[in-house]
Amino acid sequence: MLIAYIFSERLVRLLTAGDFAEWHHVLWVIVLGLSLFQVGQMFVTKGLSRNAPGRYIGAKVVHALTFLLAAPLLGRRYGVAGVAEALCVAASAYLLTVLWVNRRLQRELLP
Repeated sequence: MLIAYIFSERLVRLLTAGDFAEWHHVLWVIVLGLSLFQVGQMFVTKGLSRNAPGRYIGAKVVHALTFLLAAPLLGRRYGVAGVAEALCVAASAYLLTVLWVNRRLQRELLP
């Protein structure tokens, strides 16, 4: 994320049209949100190894609903940066929900 923050303007100019460079400061927020989501995805493998993928449907629903609620609210107020923040909020909710599901799975295995 530090690299995305430091080099965001140059990266955006290199990979996209110049107009997108106006929002280069949002890149690190997007990277953070995507990273949080991917960490949650990695934790899902615990349930997959126990043949319980259905346990994570609720976490996916929490992620989707959180984003659908937060994006319009934050987007109207803060624009593109608000939508990036909504991505982080939704990814954090997803990660926390996955951790909660994993904790419940662990408790079921303990006698």
